[in-house]
Amino acid sequence: MIELTTGSVINWSVVLSVGYFMNKSSKLLNKVEELTITDALTGIYNRRYFDFIMEKTIPFSKKNNTPLIFMLLDIDHFKKVNDNFGHQCGDEALKHISDIIGSNVRDTDAFVRFGGEEFAVIMPNTDVDEGLIIAELIREAIEKSGFTYNNERIYFTISIGVSSYNGEEIEEFIEKTDTALYKAKENGRNQIAIFN
Repeated sequence: MIELTTGSVINWSVVLSVGYFMNKSSKLLNKVEELTITDALTGIYNRRYFDFIMEKTIPFSKKNNTPLIFMLLDIDHFKKVNDNFGHQCGDEALKHISDIIGSNVRDTDAFVRFGGEEFAVIMPNTDVDEGLIIAELIREAIEKSGFTYNNERIYFTISIGVSSYNGEEIEEFIEKTDTALYKAKENGRNQIAIFN
């Protein structure tokens, strides 16, 4: 009888230990997965997530014949901030601007750090007019917001390129939006350009 009870206790100990370590492993795997799709500096999604979400969003838009807007946002003259105030200031500015953009996009939009000082927003079920309204809200909010670093007020502007999905491949969709962004910069920055 004692051997049977001891065996049961040992078996339960093994089961509980295995369960504990499986739970820990699962949490660790979830954390690793989160880190692979999240930008370490801003805490928003990164380019890897962008690629993943585009591969899901475009087929959905095609299949359901729903509008899809993509915008690229680039902080104007950001290199000057790093040159004049240092990279620590630049990092804080990226977080600040990321927060502003994030507070102006919808829960249904995918907002990512595209790279460097560029951000991207994928807007499913959104037509051009609605996309431009949101882009203008973001542009205006950034222009009006001031950022303080070492007791110095720094102001930013942002250029935004917008395009709507028309059945092209992902790379072409990105290229269209990038062309619109380049147009906004070429025309004087602190503005929105749409790909026609």
